[in-house]
Amino acid sequence: MHSRNSPLRLATVESAVRAALEVAERNGVGVCVAIVDDRGHDVMVVRDRAIWFTAGAARAKAATSALLGMPTSSFAELANEYPDLLPLIQSQVRESITTLPGGVPLTVGGEVVGGIGVSGATPDQDAEYAQVGAEHFVRAQRSDTPVSG
Repeated sequence: MHSRNSPLRLATVESAVRAALEVAERNGVGVCVAIVDDRGHDVMVVRDRAIWFTAGAARAKAATSALLGMPTSSFAELANEYPDLLPLIQSQVRESITTLPGGVPLTVGGEVVGGIGVSGATPDQDAEYAQVGAEHFVRAQRSDTPVSG
C-alpha cells in the first residue's frame, strides 16, 4: 500500500483556488476551479456562479495536467499530432483525460504534485486563470504559508 502523504496543504490549495477565482471575478466571469493530487484525485473543487458541468470539466483538466505533467493546451498539441494518443492514455487511467485548455500542473521543487483546472469561461480565460492559480500555488508553497492576492 502506498503510504506517502500528499504535499498539498489545505491552506495553500485554498489560496491558489481563491487567486484563480479572484481574477475571474474581476473579469465578471463565474468559473469552477479544481485542484487534484498527483494521481488525479480531488483535493478541492469550488464552483462560483458557473454552470453545473464545469465541475467535471475542471476536474478533467486538473487530472490531465497532473497525470501527464503538462498543461492541457500542450497535451492538445501533442494529441493533435498523434491522434491515437488520447484514447491510448484514457484506456489506462480512471480519470477523464481532456485536451481542453485550462489545466496546469502544480509543482514543488520541479516535481509534479498535482494539477489545477478551471472551467466556465472562454478557453483562453480558463487557461489564464489556471496559470494564475498555479503561479500562486508555487509562491505559497515556497513560503509554506498562503499568499494573498
